[in-house]
Amino acid sequence: MLHQYQKLLVVPLEQASPLVVRPIILIDGLDKCEDCSVQVQLLKQIIGGLRTGRLPARFLIACRPEAHLLEVLQAPDNFNFCRHLELRPDESAYADVRRHFCDEFSRTRHLRHLRGVPLDDEWPGQYSIEHLVEKSSGTFIYLATVLRYIDDEYILAPS
Repeated sequence: MLHQYQKLLVVPLEQASPLVVRPIILIDGLDKCEDCSVQVQLLKQIIGGLRTGRLPARFLIACRPEAHLLEVLQAPDNFNFCRHLELRPDESAYADVRRHFCDEFSRTRHLRHLRGVPLDDEWPGQYSIEHLVEKSSGTFIYLATVLRYIDDEYILAPS
C-alpha cells in the first residue's frame, strides 16, 4: 500500500506544476474497504503526507462515521489537519422515507395475504418503522436494501 500511495498520490503531486489553488482529492467510501486496518493505514498515510507537506492538496473523505476512522480523524495530533463534518438530511427526507416504508409495508402485507401468509394489519409496527427510518439516515438506499430483503419470498414464509 505504501508503494501505491507514493506512486498514485505523492509523486504526481510533487511533480505537478505549482498551482494557485491546492486541488481537492475526493475519496468516497473509505468505510467500504473490507479491512478496517487498511482504512486506518491509508488515512494515517494521507494525514502524515499533509503534516510533512508532501501532499500539496486537500482531501475530502466521504464515508460513514465508523469508530475506527473517527478515532484517527479526531485524534488531538491531527486537529490541525482534519475536520469531521457530519452531514444530516433535513426532516423532510426522514418523512419521505417513513412514508415510503409505510406504503411498501402495506404492499407487502397485501401480497403476503394473497399468497396465504396473512400479516397483522399493524405489521411491522410503528416502533419498527421508526427504528428503520432512523437507521436510514434519510437515505433511500437503506430503504431499498431493507425492502429487497423483506420482499424475498422465503423470508416471511409460513413455518
